[in-house]
Amino acid sequence: MLGGRWKPLHYWLRRYLFRDAFVAAGDDGRLFLRSDDPFTVAPRAVLLSAALLHLPSGALVRVGAWPVALGAGAGASAWLCAASGAPPPPAPAACPPWATVLAAAGCGAAGVDCVGVLEARDAATGDLIAENFELFAPPYALLPALRNATVRVSVGARLADPTLPIPISLTVDAVALLVVLTTGAQGRFSDNAFTLLPGNATQVQFLPWGGADQYDALSSTLRVEHLARYGGNLAEAPVT
Repeated sequence: MLGGRWKPLHYWLRRYLFRDAFVAAGDDGRLFLRSDDPFTVAPRAVLLSAALLHLPSGALVRVGAWPVALGAGAGASAWLCAASGAPPPPAPAACPPWATVLAAAGCGAAGVDCVGVLEARDAATGDLIAENFELFAPPYALLPALRNATVRVSVGARLADPTLPIPISLTVDAVALLVVLTTGAQGRFSDNAFTLLPGNATQVQFLPWGGADQYDALSSTLRVEHLARYGGNLAEAPVT
């Protein structure tokens, strides 16, 4: 392929790690927020939120949203307990475990029917500065909780200029995890390896390479895979 081919890991690194800020969940019930922006010359007010996506229903259960004051400059960080939003207690005490947080939200304590959704936003503007997607169990353990999602993909109309991005719309009737688009066309997708939720249309673009018209190749070879397909749902997603 001209220019190489982006893999799911490339998209995850760009979305979650290669940013000015980073948010993550530890396996000990803690949340971690860090800013590596060297141009932040004053403390920054951030709203850190945590939610749990219930896989069978698609419901997003809010765990909490907490104001966090990050110091100025690169390396400013903060730790919170996911159960309360409070700073972790001194050792040897610990934050309540994720099993407690999951059970309080109506999820199984083993984390096989819910995944975590973390966001950090600028408290003044609401702009997203960091996000993350947390699995509490290996992907194969989530398969029984996933419905047999049908993903519908629609490629936008052919553009007069073949070098312009080609719009693609995706809809789904149930939660679809680790959705990956592939094609034989020359180029890459603006986003990939994401989660689709019912009731929302997700828009991505195909960015063609090489200057040639890639529309027909994209439309004829576009393929959609997601986690539930590896549990027995092998029906191809319809492309229109």
